[in-house]
Amino acid sequence: MEEKENKKIKISVNSSTSQESNHSNEDEKEMENSNLSNGEEENKQTTFSEDPEKKEKMESKENEKGDKKDKTLNSEEQKKLVMEIPIEEYEELKKKAEEAEKNLYYAQKALADLENYKLKVQKDIDRDRKLTMRNVFSSFLPIIDNLERAIQAAETTKSIEDLVQGLRMIEDEIMKFFSQQGVEPISAVGKPFDPEHHEAMGHIETHEVEPGHVVQEYLKGYKWRDFILRHPKVLIAKKPENKQDEDKEKEEKKED
Repeated sequence: MEEKENKKIKISVNSSTSQESNHSNEDEKEMENSNLSNGEEENKQTTFSEDPEKKEKMESKENEKGDKKDKTLNSEEQKKLVMEIPIEEYEELKKKAEEAEKNLYYAQKALADLENYKLKVQKDIDRDRKLTMRNVFSSFLPIIDNLERAIQAAETTKSIEDLVQGLRMIEDEIMKFFSQQGVEPISAVGKPFDPEHHEAMGHIETHEVEPGHVVQEYLKGYKWRDFILRHPKVLIAKKPENKQDEDKEKEEKKED
């Protein structure tokens, strides 16, 4: 069990033995350079003082050696860090990366599906709107036909009855179309006046209808399902003010 836990991931790297030997050779050279005699150092100093260009070249070479050594050390440290990752941790990181890639794929796919769905819904709305308008226009064609027949009949016979009959047919066609679409007239005569559903145009004094009730429709109202297309304009019954008006109404009833 302990061997399994200590197992590390294998990563292909350059051979470290040759690098170590190179480092050892460089270290030996540095030791030799550090063990120079005092006489040689003095000779170098005199040489440098005599030729300052050589001194600068030597210093630049030493700096380059130091930089190369630091780089090799850093690369070795990085390789050691990579090599010290356990297999279990590597497998876990690999699994998480695969899951993240899979989730990204599904997210992009869902976004694309959503855009396609929006386009489809918009196309369906446009198509339904066109079909609705086509049905509306088609329903008005018989109305136009009856109107043309009524005009032709009136021009040919010059009879008012034929004209009225043709107009009645047109009205029937329109009301039939309204009924198919759910449009209905609002009945108001004889009902109590309701300011939310009726529009008052005036009052009529009468005993035939209770005061405050609709006695006559000045203009019909229509509704479509739960929506009012137009409120009916009505005349409201009012009690007569004096007896003379009452007597007149009674006499009119007797004459009828």
